[in-house]
Amino acid sequence: MCSVSGALLLNPKKYKEVEERLIEILTRAEDRGRDSYGVVVVDEDGSVRGVRGIGRFSEHKSEVRGLLNERSRVVVANNRAEPTTEYVRFKNQTDIQPFEGSRYVVSHNGVIANDAELERKHELTRASRIDSAILPPFLDKVWDGSLEGLVMALNEVRGSFALVIADKRRPDRIFLAQNFKPLYMMYDPELEAFFFTSLDSYFQVSPNEPKNVTKLEPYSVYEVDVNKNVTKLELLPNPKRKRALVIASGGLDSTVAATKLLREGWEVTLLHFNYHHKAEEREREAVRKIAEYLNAPLIEISTDLFRMIGHTNLLKGEGEVSKERKGEAGAEFAHEWVPARNLVFYSVAI
Repeated sequence: MCSVSGALLLNPKKYKEVEERLIEILTRAEDRGRDSYGVVVVDEDGSVRGVRGIGRFSEHKSEVRGLLNERSRVVVANNRAEPTTEYVRFKNQTDIQPFEGSRYVVSHNGVIANDAELERKHELTRASRIDSAILPPFLDKVWDGSLEGLVMALNEVRGSFALVIADKRRPDRIFLAQNFKPLYMMYDPELEAFFFTSLDSYFQVSPNEPKNVTKLEPYSVYEVDVNKNVTKLELLPNPKRKRALVIASGGLDSTVAATKLLREGWEVTLLHFNYHHKAEEREREAVRKIAEYLNAPLIEISTDLFRMIGHTNLLKGEGEVSKERKGEAGAEFAHEWVPARNLVFYSVAI
């Protein structure tokens, strides 16, 4: 787990204030990464400088002060929590994010599952065996610097990611990309700068401040430039078919959800679980009739899992279900709940 952060300076004369704001963000962001830290600055001429170190960023703030100047345009930063699968005992600068290529500087949160495949396919050389280190040489080789090109490149990547990317050839912009990893953007009108990080709480913005905080859309790429243009593209192509799997109990809620989706043009399949509960026969009969009426395919799964767990009156062979509520709040009593039932259903469906 890491925290990715960055900044785009619209008015470089305010570099000192931007630097302090970035230090505050990185200090809060170390709760997602205390093993190493790195900050890389790209100047208006494309030159790069940075600091990297082992341990908590909060203990090394002084190393960042003075890193920015009036030529600074883009900042890319990272707080890293090192997973045991990629532990590097004797680290050097090339093992610490952000990673640099000949053109791109990349901060990555997530896991690149096919780093070895990308390395072989494109005949790449990376500076570290850490999976994220494959990204700069990969992007150097396949990405032309356009937002459309970034979508094409990232479609080759397997795994999870939130990315903050600087282009040394065009330091008047910054690129963001994410699938399901979080990424937030804030514009500060006083500092005339965009900031980016993994959680909105790192910005520490109160409701009465004029700063704009936005959660970036999952499975999207963004290009933000110094003219305040924010361009977004979907990372995934628009599906030709809209398909939905509805976990159906035979009751009102799931039936309404399935009907609504069908009316909106979705292809709906119903998924029903028989888990040896007392209403099993009635629910099974109901869901079959619903599937027939909606002309929707029905998948039924039978499981003994909850009977093995037991201790709930809703299952066959257990106690009586309380039907007299006598004015007590709640539709069910806690002792009647089936432990983690819906969680199991969702997991199987996914």
